[in-house]
Amino acid sequence: MPGETPGRFHEGMPEWNPASPVSARTLVLAARNQLEHIDEAVLVCVPPAYRRPPADIVPAEIDRFIDYNIKGWFFLVRELAASFRRRSAGTLVLALQEINTGTREEPDLAGPSAAAAFRAFAQNAVLASANASYLAMGFSSAESGAESAFAAYIFKTMEEGRRNSGKWHKFGKFNLFGR
Repeated sequence: MPGETPGRFHEGMPEWNPASPVSARTLVLAARNQLEHIDEAVLVCVPPAYRRPPADIVPAEIDRFIDYNIKGWFFLVRELAASFRRRSAGTLVLALQEINTGTREEPDLAGPSAAAAFRAFAQNAVLASANASYLAMGFSSAESGAESAFAAYIFKTMEEGRRNSGKWHKFGKFNLFGR
């Protein structure tokens, strides 16, 4: 997932550089080689908080933020969707855990921007995949402290299969019917 630093997802997997389309392709190929094929991919965006005045932001931090929290998602989703399309099978899940961490005194400059970018991209990627040969679903939750329930909701919805493909699902206490 795009985050603050690249890392290893699993022992034996290559480092991932979210700014590189080649790195995204290498990661997906390595996962396919290790697993034979990828059946499901669940990508979870938890936007970072960044509380500094705009004048204090260093240009390199802006590039890094965009690479890790916006651009990386595009590259990784592209590679996974292409892999699923080639196999005519698979499930791609894009999930957004929004956490409101800003206050009036210390506004969060990055989190809301990353969440908005991910939401717009993910909703449209899911919609564009509605008639694909693989399943694509999107999820969002703004409930802090309900991560386990949110994850359970995602996996329950995934099990229901095709009827949920191409849809954006909202999780929350005000959503009485779970969709």
